[in-house]
Amino acid sequence: TTRKIITKQESYTASIISAVEAGYDPIISVYATSTPQLSNVMKAYPGTRFVLYDISFDIANSLGILFDSSHAAYILGYLAGSKTESGKVGFVGGIDNPSVENFRCGFELGLHDASPNAALYSEYVGTTSDAWLNNSKAEEIAEGLIEKGIDVLFPVAGFASQGVYKAASKNSITT
Repeated sequence: TTRKIITKQESYTASIISAVEAGYDPIISVYATSTPQLSNVMKAYPGTRFVLYDISFDIANSLGILFDSSHAAYILGYLAGSKTESGKVGFVGGIDNPSVENFRCGFELGLHDASPNAALYSEYVGTTSDAWLNNSKAEEIAEGLIEKGIDVLFPVAGFASQGVYKAASKNSITT
């Protein structure tokens, strides 16, 4: 089995097309929300089935698997609201998309249920699929939030979350 991590949208789309043309069926796409061109590929290859994680299209040959991550994020937000002493909590998302927004909304609801006056500072690593792997940018964002006085951080940034954990660890911040 060969595994390949693709970080550029163009490469991701080309790899999916290559897999379709090689006869793979179904095509399973993780983090499909990072690939706006995917709906066009599915329409161009109606005989191939696509299974998508965290997104759904109204296209006959696709099956979207959606999870309501806001429930788990609510619990984390509630814990953050119970833990914060400064009343300032940070959220670092990979990219601003519906899946990450679902996490952020659940987190914010839990935060405010536990601590109604707490402030949530939200920032995103980037706007393309490269953001999920950009540890240094995530660390830079976390450092900036820590400088603003946040004392709890919640990352939803894929592998880039490692940068948030690094900054938090250096500054004794709860994640």
